[in-house]
Amino acid sequence: IVESADWRTPINVPAGVETFDLPPLELIATSQRAGRLVNRSNRPIAGAKIRASSGNRVYALGETDASGAFTLRLPTGFEIEKYSVSRSRETGPSVATVVEESPLVLQVPD
Repeated sequence: IVESADWRTPINVPAGVETFDLPPLELIATSQRAGRLVNRSNRPIAGAKIRASSGNRVYALGETDASGAFTLRLPTGFEIEKYSVSRSRETGPSVATVVEESPLVLQVPD
């Protein structure tokens, strides 16, 4: 993935205009990455939010089902630096440990 230095630059839309042309958007190829989220006892964690990130950017979001399974759609060839998991608003996100790469298994503390 090639990031331009201006990806954070906001686009200002003038007030009172009826139409506004946005600059071109570049779409990139993606692929699915399926995985499973478990606790330290290898029990599945349902209803958790998964975020895949690199640096300060989140590239994919997903949610676990009853069996802890999730699917993320990532840019093709992308290397993930960190998986973050949120189980509730009260506890906030925690960093998941990659237990297995293929199939992907993520683990968080109980």
